[in-house]
Amino acid sequence: MPTKTKIDLNRADEVELRNIEGISRERARVLMEHRTGQGPFRSWDDVKAVPGFSDALVEKLREHADLKETEDSALAGDGGRGGAAPEAGAIPLEEAEAEEEFEEEEDEDEIRTLVALAQMDAEAAAAYEAAAELVFDDELKEALRAFGSDHARHVTDIGRCLDKLGESTEFATPPPEESVFALLTSAVSALGPRAAVLSLVGNERFTNATYETALEFVSNPEARALLEKNFEDEQRHLAWLLQYAERTAHGEELHEGTSPSA
Repeated sequence: MPTKTKIDLNRADEVELRNIEGISRERARVLMEHRTGQGPFRSWDDVKAVPGFSDALVEKLREHADLKETEDSALAGDGGRGGAAPEAGAIPLEEAEAEEEFEEEEDEDEIRTLVALAQMDAEAAAAYEAAAELVFDDELKEALRAFGSDHARHVTDIGRCLDKLGESTEFATPPPEESVFALLTSAVSALGPRAAVLSLVGNERFTNATYETALEFVSNPEARALLEKNFEDEQRHLAWLLQYAERTAHGEELHEGTSPSA
C-alpha cells in the first residue's frame, strides 16, 4: 500500500488539522495561533509545550504530520516556480468553502445537542416535581424540589444560550401526566421514598452520562461553560441520592448536615 502523504504542521490549515484524530476545532486553532505568535515549530518538543497537547496526542500528530524546514515552508507557497508567494495564512477557495460548510454542520450539531439537553432537563424537572408530591420525608421532599428547580434553571439557561446562537426555541417543563420520566417515577414512588429515590438515581445516571457525552461535541466557549456548570449540578444530585439510598437501606436517617445544597 502506498504511504499516506503527511501534512506540514507548520503550514497546515484548520481543515487539514481537524482530519487528524483527536484534533478538535479548538485544538487546531490553538496550533495555528501558536504558529502565528511564536513562529514555526522547530521540534516536537515545541509542540508538546503547547497547552493541552499531551504526549499521546503529539504522537498521534506525528503519525500524520511532519515538521518541514523553515526555509522549505517559506518557498512552498509557489512550489519553487518563482513569483510572489500567497499571502500568509491564505486558504485556497475550495478549502475555504469546505471549511465553512464543515463549520456550519458542526454548529448545527451543537444546536441539536443543546436542544436535546434542554428537553431532557425539562423531563427531569417534571420527574422531581412528581416525586416530591408523593414522598412524606420533609428533607427528601425539600431535596427533590431543589433538584427539580436546578433542572428547570438548566432549561432556561440553555434556552438563552440558544437564543445567542440564533436559534429561538422555547422549552417548558411538561406536565407530570405527559412526562415519561415523571410517569415512571410516580409509579415507582408508590412503593415508598427509597423506591422513588432509586428511580431518580436511574434518571440522574442518564442525565449525567448525557451531559458528559455532550461536552465532547460542544466547542462554543459560552455553551461549554454552561454545560460544565450544569454537569456539576447533575453530579451533586446523583451523589446525594445515592447517599440517601444507602442510608435508608440500613434504616438510618439522614443527618442534618446533608442538605441538597451542600
